[in-house]
Amino acid sequence: MKHRMEFLPWVATAGIAWSIGAWFNLFWFQDPAWVTSIYQQKIARAEQVKAPRRILLVGGSSTHFGLSAEELQEKFGIPVLNLGLHAGLGLDAIDKLVQDEIRPDDIVILFPEHDLLAMKENEELNILPTLVAFRSGHFSIIKDDQEGPEQLVNRLLLVGSPQFFHVVNAVKSALVGGKKPTWYNFNVGANGDSLDSLSGGKPPFHPIEVSLSNDALERIRQFRSQVQQRHASLIIGIPWKLAMTNPQTQQELQQVIQSLSQVAPVLYDPKSLNLKQDASLFGDTSFHLTPKGRAMRTHELARQLQPLLQKVSAKRQ
Repeated sequence: MKHRMEFLPWVATAGIAWSIGAWFNLFWFQDPAWVTSIYQQKIARAEQVKAPRRILLVGGSSTHFGLSAEELQEKFGIPVLNLGLHAGLGLDAIDKLVQDEIRPDDIVILFPEHDLLAMKENEELNILPTLVAFRSGHFSIIKDDQEGPEQLVNRLLLVGSPQFFHVVNAVKSALVGGKKPTWYNFNVGANGDSLDSLSGGKPPFHPIEVSLSNDALERIRQFRSQVQQRHASLIIGIPWKLAMTNPQTQQELQQVIQSLSQVAPVLYDPKSLNLKQDASLFGDTSFHLTPKGRAMRTHELARQLQPLLQKVSAKRQ
């Protein structure tokens, strides 16, 4: 009994530390609050659209910051919704968050970031999906029949384990401005588009390695099955990325695109493979676009999407 009592202060200290960390992650850390806010608004906008066919843009923040659903809607004359969220959620959580909104005859375009394509199943366990699940009450995004007690414990531990970088930024913002750190707009436009106007920054600009893991490919196949079960159509789009290119990178990306094309039609520029070298088109990351970049990207996507929409329309007649 005496030895057990000696451990109580340590247990209590660990519990207090976890509680403080959980409070920080759930109520101060921007990412889960921001993702939850834009997600709930995007789904609400999509639910309000009563139309026989819609185009749903699905993906991470490259979709949120990189495309204008409003402009695409004006171009095609049918409702277009931007359901882009955050790549940190992982493919599985992104798919689960949007799949209930897919209706018959919808056209779903999935834009998986390059990091998501390379991600393996054991790498997807991170803090963001768990925090978004707690904040939104959408616990299905972290529910996995294959997940054992160890994974569940790890998720709970992550809730109370803030990352040092985020703590430093929070302390800095509180001391300097006396408020929470906020980088992005928590509201979205009528079509779910970002309201941010990102200026050209200095995002990472370096050579990249491109690969497609078996786990990521399988998740995309599963998402295609879910889309088809709802009598909708899936298209895959390659996001724009600021990166140096070389023959090896181009060959790797060509192989990835070829594998993805066996799952669904793939939209991309065959010349650049959507790897860009003009840093003025990108904002704070190598995926987030400035207003100029977003306009160019949206125009390019509209041109690539036009013949596929005609094929889909012809099949339904």
